[in-house]
Formats: sequence, structure tokens, C-alpha cells
Amino acid sequence: MATPCTLFKRPFTVCLEGNIGSGKTTFLSHFKKFKNVTVLQEPVELWRNKAGTNLLELMYTDPTRYAFLFQSYVQLTMLKLHTHETSFPYKIMERSVYSARCFIESMKRSKTLKDIETVILEDWYDWCITNCHIETDLIVYLRTSPEIVYQRMKERARMEENSVSLEYLKQIHDIHEEWLYHQTLFTVPAPVLVLDGNKSLKEMLTEFEHCKNQIFKKLKKDTNEADPLWTCIMGKEEEEICLSENESTDKNDESDNDSSSRLHDYIQQPSTQFYFTQFEKDLNTEVKQTSLETCDIVECLVEGLEHTNGKLDLSILENLKDEEFVDIVCDLEKKLNITGTYNLCCSLNNMTSEQRMKYTTVFHTYLLLPKIIAIEEPSKMLLSVITESVQKFPDDIQKLIFIPLLNVDLKDTTIVNAIVNAFEPQRNPALIMECLSYIKELKSWHLPILQNLMTVKTDTVTNEKFIRMLSEKAYDFSTDKNFGKLVLLFIKTNLNFSEQQKLLLWEITNINQTFFKRPIENILKGI
Repeated sequence: MATPCTLFKRPFTVCLEGNIGSGKTTFLSHFKKFKNVTVLQEPVELWRNKAGTNLLELMYTDPTRYAFLFQSYVQLTMLKLHTHETSFPYKIMERSVYSARCFIESMKRSKTLKDIETVILEDWYDWCITNCHIETDLIVYLRTSPEIVYQRMKERARMEENSVSLEYLKQIHDIHEEWLYHQTLFTVPAPVLVLDGNKSLKEMLTEFEHCKNQIFKKLKKDTNEADPLWTCIMGKEEEEICLSENESTDKNDESDNDSSSRLHDYIQQPSTQFYFTQFEKDLNTEVKQTSLETCDIVECLVEGLEHTNGKLDLSILENLKDEEFVDIVCDLEKKLNITGTYNLCCSLNNMTSEQRMKYTTVFHTYLLLPKIIAIEEPSKMLLSVITESVQKFPDDIQKLIFIPLLNVDLKDTTIVNAIVNAFEPQRNPALIMECLSYIKELKSWHLPILQNLMTVKTDTVTNEKFIRMLSEKAYDFSTDKNFGKLVLLFIKTNLNFSEQQKLLLWEITNINQTFFKRPIENILKGI
């Protein structure tokens, strides 16, 4: 019988990607036991001893001097792994030429590489991709937090890694996230399978064991579709690939069904442990909805929002009951950071009218409003996007954000001030009436807000309510400069008052102890 090499031009190639200490060696060790799989580890030993020189150590100890030299050799050695010939139908590589570009990107951002060095390395990379036929069929990304890989790195104590900092690991993590998880950095050459690398060794081995059959079946399915000639060898070798030495066929069937069910639940969801990011078009609506019902929807939303240019995935929210939607948004509010909140507001600002009718009230009431209340320091990101929201949808912001904030003890009033300033001036009389109607007790942070709104003359009814509100708090704010300034602005803007209103204004003025007292008296005398 012909060998696989005579039937197919190349093996089905899997590239294993992840940060330093993400668990790549554990993954490769697990798959080494399967027949018909070639496992190629990262050529660290070559980097440690090139003609008697430890290039890896040189790069870590003096990156500015040796980064270009080291990365040049890395790309050469990784290219050799890509072009490594094997008679087996599967090849699993630790890292790739593609991920070498991640480290170049890191050095580019940190200015470790000179501009011309970066250009040369990128040209070298482009040439490899164009001329060397290094096709990849699947990328497995071990997604692991920088803090965990830092701890693992310290535990394994490789001499060359002593100088690697947590900040460096965070940068490498962020670049991998941009490349493989959010897919916004470089072109992704193959479908991506994401594994949770934060788990313990025991948990990871269990996950590898549970999922191996499903992974191989996926590879087998894709391979058969790529070249039908593979079917003549797959039937014979399937058990060798999918079964470990001591598993029986019955036990495998049971495990296989369980694995299939588990993986089916995870497909396409960014927060889940496994998903194929480029297979979405193959999923029908029914399968996708089943997946959504079994995944952590909140985590999906967080992952979708908390990266640069993140967006709200409305498809996740379809077909939810009202109470389910509210619960999800409440949980999302607890987890979402400032970047995620900013991206959410951007998504809300770009919704269609129909989408806004469906989602805006809940997101503003149960997420954006609590976020604004909890803010302790000004956020330029939120200021800019909420200002845009006011300009686009002033009625929504007035009703769902501005009015509910009126009876809250705010720690930071920057955003509410920005909201007031973003409203059109002709809306000010209506906003003043809203304040008079909804404010239960005048607070010190209300005073600058009311000053900003006091730009136009108000009617008799409004004046009556406003004077009574000032009168009630005249003693409490007798030494508050903002209160004195507010009284002065109010009188200067209106001037025409009834005799009863003048008497109340004189009482307020007599109580006042700020330097605004004399100007107020002068105006009242002239009325």
C-alpha cells in the first residue's frame, strides 16, 4: 500500500502558539504518544548553541544589540521546521514563522529593533510566506494570563529567562491576543483553536484527553475534503491516531460522544475553551443558538468589548427573555473595564433605530448609569464617547442618564458636567425644570450644573420653584461660593420677579456670607 506521502503533497500541519510558559511543551508531550503524528519542538537547543554561542542568552541580556541577529536565526530555524519532510499525515509544530513575527512586533514597539532592522526582518518574513510553501491547516493557541506564565517561568528557572520581566510577558500576551484572539494585527493563516492555558497540569491533561478524538476528527474531515485520496488510508489508521494504547473501542466511543458534545458546546464562542474562529459560516442557526445557551454569555461579551476597537456582539443577545437580558447586563456591568465600557458606548451610538429601541434602555439603566456613579476619577475615554451620545441621542441621555443621576451622591462630576455642556442651549429651560422636578435635596454638586444651565430666562412657574429651592438650602450653603454665584446668575438672567419672590431673594441674600452677597444686593436694589 502506498504511503501517505505518495498520496498527499504535505501533512496536515498544526502550529502550536502561545506565550513563554503557556504550556506548549505539555501539549506536545501529550501528542507525542500518538502514531502517525510528527511533533516538532521549538529548536531552543539550536538557539542556545550556534557555533558555541548562546544566542538566546545574548538576546535576553542585551536585546538592543542582539535582537536582530537572534530573530534572523529564529526565522531560519522555524522555516526549517515548516519544510521538514515527514511520511506521517499529521505534523504539530511548536510555534512558527508566523509567531516569530509577534516577537518582532514586540521589539518594534519597544524600540529594541532599529527601523531598518524591522524592515529587513519583515521583508524576510514576506519572502518566506510567498516562496516557501509553508501552508498551515490549524493554529492551536494556548491562551494564558501573563501572571501565570511568569510564575511558571520562575518555577522552571531557565538561565536565559532570568531577565524576562512580567511587563515583557504582558506585551507578548497582548500581541498574541491581537493576532490570534481578536485577529486585528496580522493575517491569520489558518483556523484557530483556543485552549485555556491557565488551568493546572492535571486539568490540561484531562482536557487534551477529552478533546483529542474530536480534534483529530476535525483534521481528518478537513483533510478528506482537501484530497479524497486520504480516505483510503484514514479508514485503516483511524484507530491508531485516535486511540491510546490501552483504550478499547467501546470506551473510545463513549469518550468520543462526550468529547463531541463538549466541543459542540464551545464552537464559535470567544469566552469558551475551544472554538474554531473561521468556521462560523458552516454553522446553521440552530447549532449556533444551542452553543449560546450553554456558554458564558457575559464572558463572551466582555471578551468582545475589552480590546482595541471592540464591539458589542448583538447576535449573542438574540432570543433572550427580558429578565435574562437584564441579568446579563447587570453581570456585565460588574466585569467590564473602562475600555469595554467605552467600546459598548460606541456600539450603542452606532446602532440602528430598531436596535436602540430594543437594547438602549437596559444598557443605559443597568450598565452605563452604575459605571458613571462608580467613577472616582475623570475618564477621557468615557467623556468623549458620552459627549457623542448626547449629541446623537439627547433625549435618551436626558431620560436614562441625566435625570437618574440627580439624586445620587457622585464621587466625580466630570461626566455629568460634560453631559450638560453637550446639550444644545435651547434645551436648558427644560433641563432646569427636570432638575426642579426630580431633585429631592439640593446637593453641592448640583450647583455648578445649575450654573451651566442658567443661560436663558426662565418662566414665572420655574422662577417660583427655583427660588423656593434656594430658600430651603440658604443656611446650608451660606458660605458656599457656588451657591452665591448661582443666586447671582439667576437674578441677573431673569430680573422680573413678584414682590413675594423679591422678599425671598432678600432673605437668601441676607443669609449669604460669600463675596457674591454685595453684587446680589446691588442688583436687587435696582429691580
